[in-house]
Amino acid sequence: MATTQRTRIRALPLDLSGIEAAPTRYADHFALQRTGSDAPFILCISEIKHPIVVGTQSAVREAIANRDRVAVDCIARVAISPEKLAELVKVLSGALKKHGSDDASDTAD
Repeated sequence: MATTQRTRIRALPLDLSGIEAAPTRYADHFALQRTGSDAPFILCISEIKHPIVVGTQSAVREAIANRDRVAVDCIARVAISPEKLAELVKVLSGALKKHGSDDASDTAD
């Protein structure tokens, strides 16, 4: 006669102590990719490093005209399962509904 053991599962609270010490960055560029149907999604969260251009109007126009790109600094590159991606979308959508946003209908680049 075989005996079976029941595993008791109990939820433990998450300890988020120290989260305040993590640097806060402004995220304004996002990229999502997936390399295969069984692969996790890769979410890249980045900050566009807008150039600071000063001077006369003509000097500013010339400085901007001479640029061929704007730098993007990757803040985080996160692998996320489809299930967790759906959870993230739900959390973000809920936050937009709760707090409102005129920009909610805008799309990312």
